[in-house]
Amino acid sequence: MRKFILLILMVISVFVFVSCARDPEMVNVEILSEDISYATIDIEAAIGIELESLNELEEIAYSIASQTYESHAADIGTKRMTLTIMLSSEQFDYGSITFHINYAMENPGLSLASNDLIFN
Repeated sequence: MRKFILLILMVISVFVFVSCARDPEMVNVEILSEDISYATIDIEAAIGIELESLNELEEIAYSIASQTYESHAADIGTKRMTLTIMLSSEQFDYGSITFHINYAMENPGLSLASNDLIFN
């Protein structure tokens, strides 16, 4: 009997979670420049929509950082580098966010160095 009740509750929870999900809004982000030197990657990006919160801005920045790291993973290898992303739109300059790449041997990859993003 307990298994049957548990099964019914699981089916109901699946329907609840599925009904709560909504399609994410597509965000148009244009990479204006990407400069790569020996130890730095600097990216300037323009956001094509009006943002509603700092969380949305940070999500865009983390997505750009992740995609940049993945696309240059072979070139980066185990080198220590710094990735800086400067974000803006037609109306606002949102500031920058900086990541360290491979700075700790125990935790290779991206790690947040400084978040200087500003949401107006």
